[in-house]
Amino acid sequence: MFLITNKQKNTKGSTGTILLELLEARLDCIVYRLGFASTIPAARQLVNHGHILVNQKLVTISSFLCEKGDIISIRDKVRSKNLITGNFELQQQKRTLIQRRMKRINLTKSRFHSLLPSHLEIDSETLNGKFLAPVKRKDVLLRINELKVVEYYSR
Repeated sequence: MFLITNKQKNTKGSTGTILLELLEARLDCIVYRLGFASTIPAARQLVNHGHILVNQKLVTISSFLCEKGDIISIRDKVRSKNLITGNFELQQQKRTLIQRRMKRINLTKSRFHSLLPSHLEIDSETLNGKFLAPVKRKDVLLRINELKVVEYYSR
């Protein structure tokens, strides 16, 4: 899985919620949620191949845990920019389609109306993302019983 530091071991709260916070704070997950890649494995590959910067520093470890205030950007190379811009445009088209469908079936009052998690922010012009804060359980779009996962792995 991934290495848990002493700081994370001493964190108070539900183990399942902490697990979700850690998973959603991974760089590959953030790159996917920002729309830079179409899947999490594709996001992992973008990070591993050196296309992503965190706070203007190259990070090639997909399990890197982002902290509050981190800026996620694209490396200043033509290949990186073309690859991620293409992915971003495709993801934006998908988000637009989903928003139209949500509007058609009157789900505009849904808390997921922006389709970008509330713990992330993106500037569409510069393609710079910002990790605002750790994710809250209610903002995770997965329908999962995280306590069952913790129970399974604690054997």
